[in-house]
Amino acid sequence: QTRIHGNDDSTGYTVPDFLKVAEAYGIKTASASNDSESVGVIEKVLNSRGPMIVNVDIHPDQEHTEFKL
Repeated sequence: QTRIHGNDDSTGYTVPDFLKVAEAYGIKTASASNDSESVGVIEKVLNSRGPMIVNVDIHPDQEHTEFKL
């Protein structure tokens, strides 16, 4: 299966570190790298006020779904 998009050397496509961008603007951030961290991140989001950027890592082989409008 061909990846629809990817942030790796083979595609030449890169994206900024959105957590660092958010922090530079004073926006709160949270990140979950695995299932065990998810509960803590969800609690942090629900107990926070104001905007927050949340990063959730997914497995590199996760299947992608093409969205259609």
